[in-house]
Amino acid sequence: MKKLFTLTLILLLPLSYMAKAEDEKASKRQAARKAAEATPKSKATPVASVPVKTGLRLPSLFGDHMILQQNMKNTIWGWADPKEQITVTASWGASASAQANADGGWKVLLDTPAFGTGHSLKITGSKTIEIKDVAIGEVWLCAGQSNMGWSTGNSAEAELEANVNLPNYRIFKSGREHWHEPLKEKRDLMGQWKTCNPESAAETSVVAYNFGKKLHLALNVPVGIIQEAYAGTPIEGWMPWEVQQDIAQSKEQKADMDKSAKRQLDGKGESREKSLAAFNQEMTDYNKQVAAGETMKSKNRELKPPYIKKPADMGNQYPANIFNAMIYPIRPYGIKGAIWYQGERNSKTVPQAVAYGEQLKRLISYYRSSWHEL
Repeated sequence: MKKLFTLTLILLLPLSYMAKAEDEKASKRQAARKAAEATPKSKATPVASVPVKTGLRLPSLFGDHMILQQNMKNTIWGWADPKEQITVTASWGASASAQANADGGWKVLLDTPAFGTGHSLKITGSKTIEIKDVAIGEVWLCAGQSNMGWSTGNSAEAELEANVNLPNYRIFKSGREHWHEPLKEKRDLMGQWKTCNPESAAETSVVAYNFGKKLHLALNVPVGIIQEAYAGTPIEGWMPWEVQQDIAQSKEQKADMDKSAKRQLDGKGESREKSLAAFNQEMTDYNKQVAAGETMKSKNRELKPPYIKKPADMGNQYPANIFNAMIYPIRPYGIKGAIWYQGERNSKTVPQAVAYGEQLKRLISYYRSSWHEL
């Protein structure tokens, strides 16, 4: 299977509660925290309210209105119980099977025909998942920083697209994420394929939207775009560290951020398990309040449950952190090519601008050679 695909570059440099209730709540929290600190670590209570994901499931990229790249072996993947037998059957006659590994991961390669619409997929294991309104055509990744993220609805073209209706033009917009290690599954689970209509057009990158629309109309085939954009991010964040670790500018970027982190962290810390007792107490209070009903200041509204904060990481400027959360989890998905609109964040200094050419070459080469890995 060919691993090369086209990558088009678009480089433009600079182009109350009431007071009493709040006091009571604060007192409860303080008491719970004191109790938690007095609780031995070995007796920390597990959070039973957080479900363990089991059984057959798919990444958010697989759902109704999705589009698959035509005339190629497309990777279909997901998770299930270990050793669960999975079969993927397509309405055009192709099928493939696999057994979930010890970690529950599985994948199959499914042949697609030439472009078309009205297809469906059935993924069968312990249960059956059916995906409807599947199109086959050309799929493009649209990645970059804020210029790739600027929406059609906020552009001068908003009124022109107010009545657009292109059912065979499909759009998938991802949320902005970053993480300190590669993620097997996106943490943004809200992304979904949408057909092109006034609502989906307005929320999509104006650059990506116009690229996909013109391609769709020119080729007269279904077209899908996957938008992965994060404002203010440097190119260092969009590729793995090992790909750029010998580039002086990338090394300097990483060293500066590591140094900054050391100034903020004194090396001392404690396990977040201590917060579990307080969390459980807050959940108990929350459940009681929901059951009894509680009147807010001005109007009734639903109470939001407490939560445990996620671990801190180095942010969206750290090398590889965007790649880990936004690109790594989707790499097996079949695409024709990519368009790239980024560079402003790397134009702050002369050394940054000089290094950009080599960094861009590394990014292109890595994306082309590794895209279908899983």
